[in-house]
Amino acid sequence: MVVGAVMLGLALGLAGVIPKFRLPEPDVLGAGGGILRRVYLRVLQSKHTLKPLLVGVFVGFLPCGLTYNALMATFTLRPLSGALLMLCFGLGTVPGLLALGVFGNALFGGLLTRLPFRVAMTRVSALLLAVLGASFLWRGWTG
Repeated sequence: MVVGAVMLGLALGLAGVIPKFRLPEPDVLGAGGGILRRVYLRVLQSKHTLKPLLVGVFVGFLPCGLTYNALMATFTLRPLSGALLMLCFGLGTVPGLLALGVFGNALFGGLLTRLPFRVAMTRVSALLLAVLGASFLWRGWTG
């Protein structure tokens, strides 16, 4: 029930209903003295043909919900098994993310990069998180 309540609170924060519950976006690339951030900014400013690939590599290190779920699964494993799980998870996401990066914007006519679409998808994510949190609460309440 606690997890359901936390998920519901995070959903309300993500939707902007309770702004104090909104999680700040982590500054992952700024960690470690900012070396990765400086390299990433150089990549963003570059005109090299490998720029999309390099940006994708950096973005692959940013945390997301699926990554957190995979990490939670590693808590029940031995360290080597957990590392292998995360390696397989990372390699398993490459084809989909690569296809989306290469073909997504062209396939959807630039829709994926438009702010209204991204705002709408954030709202959809908040709704799905709220439904999941509510279902956790319901299952905990009814036993």
